[in-house]
Amino acid sequence: MSNAVSTSKSSRRFVSWLGAVVLGVAAVVWGAGAATPVAVAFEPLTEPGRVFDSREAGETVDGRQQGDGRRGAGSVSEVVVAGRADVPGDAVAVVVNVTAVNPLSGGFLTVFGCGPGEPPTASTLNFQAGSNIANGATVAVGDGGAICVFSSAETHLIVDVTGFEPVSSAFGVLTEPGRVFDSREAGETVDGRQQGDG
Repeated sequence: MSNAVSTSKSSRRFVSWLGAVVLGVAAVVWGAGAATPVAVAFEPLTEPGRVFDSREAGETVDGRQQGDGRRGAGSVSEVVVAGRADVPGDAVAVVVNVTAVNPLSGGFLTVFGCGPGEPPTASTLNFQAGSNIANGATVAVGDGGAICVFSSAETHLIVDVTGFEPVSSAFGVLTEPGRVFDSREAGETVDGRQQGDG
């Protein structure tokens, strides 16, 4: 199971993982700001805004992108976020909660800013058949003011926006995810460091 977290870099340039007992850990970096301290102007919404709900009785904040049925295996759903649910039209990133509802088989979702090219090769959310499971992510707003959600298996999909980064923010996005820690014996990181330590 994967999970997302937003964290600041400490003075020793480590990301700390606290209070976890795990058998294997893989950490993937999705975005980074400048190398010096800067103001990241995250703006939380007063309440979450539902912007996508594929269920037949699903409802969104504005009646758009609702009730369109299950997302097919291998599909990419474009979710317009800019200018909806109190997200400004020029927001550079959004914080979302994505939920897989009653998948037909095990699989994963990958959330990313819409644009040319293939989806990133890291999952945002892993699920099992018949489960209802959610995860949070901070995602760059892509082409058409949208974020995209790739689904490896057929499932209903819900997307709620909980906040955004305005155009004045120092938020930055990597061109692709970079794995910086993988404890598995055959694990590999972008630079060969912190890998395979068990």
